[in-house]
Amino acid sequence: MLPILLFCHIAVVMTTAAAVPIRRDPNTFCWQKTDTVFVFGDSYSAVGGEKGSSSTWSLFESDDAVSNNPIILNETTASGPNWSEYITGCYEGRPQDCSIHLFNMAYNGATVNSQLVKPWRPIIADFIQQVKLWKDHVVSSIQSSNAVSFIWFGINDISKSIDNDDIEDLFAKDIGDYFAQMEALYQSNIRRFVMINVPPVDRTPKFAPDKDVLIDRISKYNTMLHDNAEEFRKRHTDVVIVEIDAHQLFSNYLNNPQQIRIQDTTSYYEKEDTDSKLPIQQYFWNDNLHPTYTVHQALAQHIKSELERSSAC
Repeated sequence: MLPILLFCHIAVVMTTAAAVPIRRDPNTFCWQKTDTVFVFGDSYSAVGGEKGSSSTWSLFESDDAVSNNPIILNETTASGPNWSEYITGCYEGRPQDCSIHLFNMAYNGATVNSQLVKPWRPIIADFIQQVKLWKDHVVSSIQSSNAVSFIWFGINDISKSIDNDDIEDLFAKDIGDYFAQMEALYQSNIRRFVMINVPPVDRTPKFAPDKDVLIDRISKYNTMLHDNAEEFRKRHTDVVIVEIDAHQLFSNYLNNPQQIRIQDTTSYYEKEDTDSKLPIQQYFWNDNLHPTYTVHQALAQHIKSELERSSAC
């Protein structure tokens, strides 16, 4: 079975990570030479694996959980490939057999720190645990000289704290934990980061009723992410951080859906409903929270373009 492909524009956030010594000059980054991608995130990024579940690539319960763990085709929340698969071309099979190896640590429902913002299930690996699992299992199992790490969190951190009134304090702690993990990755020789900010989830069918609260909170969270990224750059002058503005990108697609050949931006594709339904690729939303593979491919194209533009090859 072939992956679902469309002709759209794509957008991505990326981080570079290396498991072997790397040059410290940020101008040496070259996306075209990338051989490995690491991904940390939630259901907007996660892929299924044979030694994982439908929610994450690996549960790391066996000795070969990294070395022999094929990605399952289209096991995403997009009803097709997601952005991480489009950008790497790694749609199925063992990550190390792809031209760009995709080691995806993301877990559906993840927050930055599950002790601070609880996910809907306690087994979900948050950003902190994803980094620990990556350090314990992945880095020691692979060889890479040109790796890039992508980070996309904040959607669940905001939506699951919608009833919290002390949001400034919560976001400060949450983003503090986010950049503590950035620091942990840096100490593990990651020198290039791609950060994707929070898209307009206030426009999802699920959270549209809460848009008056969410619009302001998403703006605050994204501003704090950017400001902290600037501080991280100042502390570590040898890093490259590519920031992808998913909020602006998704807003543009929602306001101008014809750009990516979408017709429906307000409802979502219902698999069981066969009456008077558009083809799935013409919907923005796959379900009440997640975008379709059409949007993911457009996101991936944009990201890839940004990475190529940032390269010094």
